[in-house]
Amino acid sequence: FFYITSVYLHLCTGNCNFAYQASHFYRVSGDPALCDDAFRDAIFGMVVLQSCEDDDDNGLKVSEELQKALRERYPEAKNVEWETKAGYYVAECWNNGAETDVWFSTDATWKMTETDLGIDVNRLPASVKETFLAGQYATWGVDDIDKYEREDLTFYLVEVEKKGQKDMDLYYAEDGTVLKEVEDRPNDDVLPTTSF
Repeated sequence: FFYITSVYLHLCTGNCNFAYQASHFYRVSGDPALCDDAFRDAIFGMVVLQSCEDDDDNGLKVSEELQKALRERYPEAKNVEWETKAGYYVAECWNNGAETDVWFSTDATWKMTETDLGIDVNRLPASVKETFLAGQYATWGVDDIDKYEREDLTFYLVEVEKKGQKDMDLYYAEDGTVLKEVEDRPNDDVLPTTSF
């Protein structure tokens, strides 16, 4: 029953990942209290936050110039869907087996690429992994890892969580330098203009 319910909630909540968290906590910890908390959050997310942080424009049609810019940068991109976020055009797609968001300005200039690396710290560059594992959050659960590429900087975001603590967002430069560690806030997206 729980598995079926979690799959249903995952489908209903889209990018929220509440259902994933509920099943993940139960599977990893075996602690029903963690599962109950995440399951309650899943129900809340389905009922109250149906749209989450996704500004999906349901089949947004973009210019040929934007489509060409995406094809030139990522010729292997598949399942492309376009949306707008914070004044940018964002191509959500699969590229080289990873969920990828490619950000463009209104004049089709590439601004940023976000690649979802899942939750496995072994997908981080050695220098970033080493810094993370030596840091104060090494024992926390990893909720998500993303790689961001911009003209000025490539960096990694490791989202961590621990029961009884506020979730944290940890930002690392490619060389493993900690850029910042901040409390995770809903709808606090990384943008091409995010500074450190």
